[in-house]
Amino acid sequence: MLDLCAAPGGKAAQIAEMLGPDGRLIALERHGSRARALHLNLRERLRLPNTHVVSGDGARPPFRRGFDRVLVDAPCSGLGVLRRRADARWRKEESSVTSMAALQPALLAGAAPLVRPGGVLVYSVCSLEPEETGDVVESFLKTHPEFELQGADRYLPAAFRTGSRTWSATPQRNGTDGVFAARFQKR
Repeated sequence: MLDLCAAPGGKAAQIAEMLGPDGRLIALERHGSRARALHLNLRERLRLPNTHVVSGDGARPPFRRGFDRVLVDAPCSGLGVLRRRADARWRKEESSVTSMAALQPALLAGAAPLVRPGGVLVYSVCSLEPEETGDVVESFLKTHPEFELQGADRYLPAAFRTGSRTWSATPQRNGTDGVFAARFQKR
């Protein structure tokens, strides 16, 4: 499995534990200092021997072989977490949505060729803005017809099922941060 935007490593650690000793997780991080910290956390502090940290750009990943599963938990505006970070409301600008909405499709495009046929690509963000959620999914499907969007309900507890082909949770409905995810399978 590949975690394309791995730092700080919370999801990578959970994935590595779920994979067990027979699975292998590659954690990609763009910034060298964050990649080093991620390596120390996963390999030395948590002692997860099935993890390998690689420093590289998710829009142009340094891999030639494919993966069964790829997670793109993309950098985003973070507008979905404002209920916990009230001070961030005064620091966010519209340009942050625009700049992240330009980066997210590039990350998905970088990940797409790395998914083996029959493999799964998951895209997620902590935002509910259309430019970072549905618009990204629609654009990806138009430019990558080898992928199909799959509903996520069968993977979720009943309280989080939406009946939609994409998944989102909101503070009002779920008592959580605002988050979004889409699950694609490569034909």
